[in-house]
Amino acid sequence: MTTRTAPPSIQERLLDVAGKKIFVAEAGDGPSVLLLHGGGPGASGVSNYARNIAELATEYRVIVPDLPGYGRSTKGIDGADPFGDLAAGIRGLMDRLGLEKAHLVGNSYGGACALRPALDTPDRVARMVLMGPDGVGS
Repeated sequence: MTTRTAPPSIQERLLDVAGKKIFVAEAGDGPSVLLLHGGGPGASGVSNYARNIAELATEYRVIVPDLPGYGRSTKGIDGADPFGDLAAGIRGLMDRLGLEKAHLVGNSYGGACALRPALDTPDRVARMVLMGPDGVGS
């Protein structure tokens, strides 16, 4: 029988990223993984990924932001280029956390958010997992 250690504790904080407040939950050590949540009423990072954080944190530094406009983060994004604004926020968050590169996991709206920084700055993205990315045509 294998004995598992207790799951890493989740640290929560509100960070200033380019003039916006971004809520972040973080757990674990290792290569960095950003979990980007889906959209819709009441969406937030921890609510979207609650069942995944502890397990991933056994091998990774798991970073779970509330995307701008959601949860405990600043409301409102640039309507003229919403995914560009979100990508800038993701890169700004990575800069604020001292991350040169990270894995991105995106669910629905979060999947679409992950695509833009990967296209604009591919050197900052290690790998991506996209689950039903919103706004992506065939």
